[in-house]
Amino acid sequence: MRRCINNKINIQTTKIKDVMTKSFKTINRSALAVDAAKIMEKNKIFTLVVMEKGKYTGIISMHDLIDARIL
Repeated sequence: MRRCINNKINIQTTKIKDVMTKSFKTINRSALAVDAAKIMEKNKIFTLVVMEKGKYTGIISMHDLIDARIL
């Protein structure tokens, strides 16, 4: 959404595949929350894809860490 807004892209007519990040950062489900925060900070991103046994199991965002009072 942010990318669309910043680039004045019409979200009504644009396909997700045309604006999504194709190489994204991941973290293992068993990793510590502080490790997720470090990866986000290092890469200046706000969301990580969570993996377990080579499969996507969810996402975690900086807002999740803040809401959980981890940061």
